[in-house]
Amino acid sequence: MYFLFKAFIGFSVLLFSQKAFSQDFVYARQGENLILKTGKYIFIDVSVNKNEAFVGECITAVYKLYVAAEISGKLAKAPSYKGFASYDMKPADSESYEVEKKGNTIFRVYHIKSVQLFGLKPGIQRLEPIEIDTEVKYKWVRKNDNINQAPLTDTVIAFVAKSKPVNIHVKPLPENESGGKLLGVGSFNLKADVSKKVIPALQADTISFTIQGSGNWYAITNPAVQWPTGLEVFEPKVVEDLDTRKAPVLGTRTIQYPVVANTPGTYTLPSVSFKVFDPSSASYKTVQTEPITWTVSEAAKIKPRQENDDSGRFTTTIFSKIAVILFPVAAIALIIIVLGKKKNNED
Repeated sequence: MYFLFKAFIGFSVLLFSQKAFSQDFVYARQGENLILKTGKYIFIDVSVNKNEAFVGECITAVYKLYVAAEISGKLAKAPSYKGFASYDMKPADSESYEVEKKGNTIFRVYHIKSVQLFGLKPGIQRLEPIEIDTEVKYKWVRKNDNINQAPLTDTVIAFVAKSKPVNIHVKPLPENESGGKLLGVGSFNLKADVSKKVIPALQADTISFTIQGSGNWYAITNPAVQWPTGLEVFEPKVVEDLDTRKAPVLGTRTIQYPVVANTPGTYTLPSVSFKVFDPSSASYKTVQTEPITWTVSEAAKIKPRQENDDSGRFTTTIFSKIAVILFPVAAIALIIIVLGKKKNNED
């Protein structure tokens, strides 16, 4: 048995070879419709946790391949999620499978894909089928032959396994009577923090906003902030940690703004808030921070270099000691040279 899942230009490619798991249906007799026969033993099932949801509400879809024949094949058509934002959840596992019995047939059940979907607009949105091109091998016997005694020959047929399309009713969000900008669908909270409570003027500080919760992170944008006068605010750095294996997506997003205050004083950032729609209660909620206050002190003064600083004294001292040694030596050398020239002139 060989399975290979490979990402290619945003789609999954599935190649597989599967030997027969049950022996009571791998025989084909003359006159049988092998396409109908094969469809009973090789099929793709897609299940969703709900067929109706609000715009931005999480829907999960799970795709499984049921196999009970000797086949080989590849993914021919990836599932389409037009009208949805999506997050892949559990990756395909090419080695493990579950055993499931349906009627008198035992199947190997392979996980193809799990995905979270978030409707982008109201209306009926359709999950298009996933398709796998397969070749199925049967042992061919004549119509009235005894299987245990007749000579068997292999016959291979082409078969397209496909899931059924699924329709999802995406409902519009209720009217937001209280006003305010809607930034998310799900369950979220928001907090603000400053990196230092006391900082000198002209030095950089960091104001952070952390959004935490679960839901449609595609819709979350940076909350609007009313900055105190006297601050220079720079482009933020965004740090995100999301767990797409949880449904809805669970995690945090931190928006870090570098800020600089030019003048000393006490600065207060007022409460920051935004609206979220909670599908579990079908109601809007306001998420907000507490005001934060910090102090900016006088700018740090740069100490001017003094003439009598220690380093200068050290250099002068070393130079003086060297001069005390070198000057007498140089004087003696000069005297020797002069006397030598005088003696030469007398000679």
